[in-house]
This record gives sequence, C-alpha cells and structure tokens, in this order.
Amino acid sequence: MDHFAGETKQDLVTVIVPIYQVYPYLRECVDSLLNQTYPVMEIILVDDGSTDGSECLCDGYAVQDQRIRVIHQRNQGLSAARNAGLQIAKGKFIAFVDADDAVMPDYIAYLYEMLVIHQADIAVCQYTRTLPYTARRICKEKVLSSSRALRGWHGRYKRWETVVWNKLYRRAVLEGGVGKERVRFPVGKSHEDVWTSHLFVHNANRIVLTDRVLYYYRPRIDSLTGSMAGLDDEQEMEAQISRMHFFGKRHYYAAYLRLAAVFVIRQLWRTVYKKRSWSV
Repeated sequence: MDHFAGETKQDLVTVIVPIYQVYPYLRECVDSLLNQTYPVMEIILVDDGSTDGSECLCDGYAVQDQRIRVIHQRNQGLSAARNAGLQIAKGKFIAFVDADDAVMPDYIAYLYEMLVIHQADIAVCQYTRTLPYTARRICKEKVLSSSRALRGWHGRYKRWETVVWNKLYRRAVLEGGVGKERVRFPVGKSHEDVWTSHLFVHNANRIVLTDRVLYYYRPRIDSLTGSMAGLDDEQEMEAQISRMHFFGKRHYYAAYLRLAAVFVIRQLWRTVYKKRSWSV
C-alpha cells in the first residue's frame, strides 16, 4: 500500500500541546506554533487542570485563532493529556510539543517535506537548549529502516531517539495496523517517552533524521520531569526494564546490552548515592 499517494501541502497536521501550570512560558510556545510556515494545521491545547492562568490563556487563543482547539480536564498527568489530544486529533500527521518549549517557524514544514521526499513514517530534527540559535547553512539528512534504528538504539543517535517532541509522525505509526499494535502513553506513569519511543519506531517502516535544529527545549528544574527526578526510581526502573524486554524479545541484542549496561551503572550509582546520604 502506498502511504504517499495524493499527499500535498494540504495534508492536515495536528500538534498536541499538554499544559499544566506553565503560564510564564505558554504564550511563547503557542505563538511559535501559530507562526509556522506550514499552512494547514490544528493545534490542540490540552489543559490538564491548570490553576495558574494557563487555562484562561488557552481559551483566549481559541477565540483568536480557529486553528486552536482546547480541552480542559482534571489533572491526570502528561500521558493522559497527550492521549486526550490524540483522541480528538483530525490530522494525518501528528506532532507533540511541550508547553514550556518553542519551535522554529519551519518546524512542521521541514519535517513534513522530509517525510514526503524520503517516503518515511517519522521525521526527526535536532534541538537546542539555548536561544537565539544560528542555523546551519547546510544540513545533513539520514534515512534509516525501522530495524536498523532499533538495532542501533542507544548508540549513535541516542540524543534524538527517546523524546517524542522533536518528531513528526505519520498517524498510522500511533494507530498501528496489520501486525502492529496501537500505541498510547501510559497513564499514571512517569518516563512516558521511555515507555513508548521505541514502539513508535517499531510501527514505522522508515525514519528520516536531520541535524537541522527546529526545536527549542527549555530545561526546567520545576518542570514535571524535573520535579520528579530522584523521586520515582521505581517507575523509572519499570520503564527501563520494559524497554529492555522489548529489545531482547526481538533479538536486538546489541541494543539490549547497551541499555542493560546503562541500567546497571545507574543502579550502582543510586546505591552508592543512597549509602552516602545515609552516612551523612
């Protein structure tokens, strides 16, 4: 089946933005999406029970721009917010952007063009932690089969692989199909991307990567991920073990060993750190 028959610049792209207590950063994020050069988009803002004014800002944007749709729900976490956006998404292509981050004006257009040109199912870009950023004049692109990407997991391309927000996905990657399972984010668990990123790649046929920087990732100590660091060791272990089981079961042994080595080192470090903490 040809996934690419009839694809034009009119294909709808859905961008899902989970939101919780990010008022100081939300305007920059949404404005960067509204300023995209790609012409046909819907932006789903999922307010996950915010009380800091983010919820009102979402409603204001929805009134101003018809491309924006808003969901308000009680606080259930990042996974539930992303899943809620997926439930109402209409786009043939899906992107996820965190509400405290921002994207370059050609974020969607560039990734979409790569998908079509290379007949891929996932397009991946590089990201930066600092702004302003000076773009490269010449950018390299790399096309990988799904099996090759999984064989090399946590190797050369580990910087791009686990996060979900530097990518544009063909919707079929998330919905599954013949011989593939539908993928959703695990509600009630942290380390959502560790649970799911390899499953998206498994459902794809081809992945294309570019070293062009299109995404601004804002590291924050008080973010959902940052605030949970060190507090959810058990959930992180569960996510890592689940991922290692996936690679071992499918005979990606080199990737399994790389993940296992990192897992053991992290557990040893935690043990030493805890012993030092107790001795103080």
